Amino acid sequence: MRVLHEEHWSHIGQFPSPSDVPDIFYEETKYRGEPYLVPIVILRSNPCLWFIKGGCTMCNYMESAGGKDSIIGSDDLIRQVNSFLIMNPSLEKFPYIMLTSAGSFLSSYEVPFETTLEILRMLKDAGLKRLSFESEAKYCINRSKLKRMKEVFQGNISIGIGVESSNETVRNLILNKGLPWKKLEEASRAIYFEDLEYYNYLLIGKPFLSPSLEIMDSVESIKDCLSLGASMIVLRFTIVQPNTLIEHLYKKGLFKVPSLWLGIEVLSRLDSPMREKVSIKGFNDKEPSSIAVASSCPLCADRLRTAFCNWNYNGDFPALIEDAGTCSCRPQIDYMDIAKFSFEFAVGSILREFPSLQVPVSLERN
Repeated sequence: MRVLHEEHWSHIGQFPSPSDVPDIFYEETKYRGEPYLVPIVILRSNPCLWFIKGGCTMCNYMESAGGKDSIIGSDDLIRQVNSFLIMNPSLEKFPYIMLTSAGSFLSSYEVPFETTLEILRMLKDAGLKRLSFESEAKYCINRSKLKRMKEVFQGNISIGIGVESSNETVRNLILNKGLPWKKLEEASRAIYFEDLEYYNYLLIGKPFLSPSLEIMDSVESIKDCLSLGASMIVLRFTIVQPNTLIEHLYKKGLFKVPSLWLGIEVLSRLDSPMREKVSIKGFNDKEPSSIAVASSCPLCADRLRTAFCNWNYNGDFPALIEDAGTCSCRPQIDYMDIAKFSFEFAVGSILREFPSLQVPVSLERN
């Protein structure tokens, strides 16, 4: 996948001029039962180290990050936070915000730890009481750092951790996540013992999985992550982004964007207590750095997107089903397909496309 990223690095350049202004957009959600348009602040940081090494098969959120030999430093990051605070001098009006880096906010390569603490002080002094950010699980196991962050911020901290699937083969072979389940368990314990909370990102629309198996994998992953300790789940549709393996497969006709109906199918298979902890994202046709996004037919696509937006605001499942309605393009779910499908088929498909890949001896969860 490093070969697929070469065009990205050529486009970004090795030494970009860091901006003083972070990327800022807003996303629909609910907070304590009330609709809320949460501010999302993405700092233009050094790129994700995992992306430099090859990265996940579907991910390229590095358009606003630096190059492989980036020089985006602490002063650049502090200036970006200052720019946000100039636009929003008092953060007390926000129930919470998300402020994160291009990949992992807790990665010292992206944000040095002392800079992390300084940013937390700035946000606290501006009146913020609750903060969310994203990080890989491996950066969340140092309890002393988590404790220090909580002491400095003196508010509630929630960490978004990407998991994509609880199945080891899907997560680490098909998606190349590089995340052993044991590492997620370590992170979950560390976050719990420091009295913080976390939520998980899961992916719907993974390559080589039939719609039936996709639904099964997503439902089981939601159950596994909530059982482990996640406070909520963000279920994101796969987006085709530039210079990724997914884009390569998409252009060769080996990957199709997922049907929006899959989100309805997954939510329908959860009991109410679990379902109310799941939000649906990645369905908007204005997603950043997107070549193609989840869709359905022209008769129902806009209706489904509106239904998901309302679901994220109000969590009203009967209203979601009513708003979604029905359509002839809704995939037919073949339960026999689930029974006869094997992950070896998916592995074989990958190896036929990329014969030089090395398959691990054991594909079971470790």
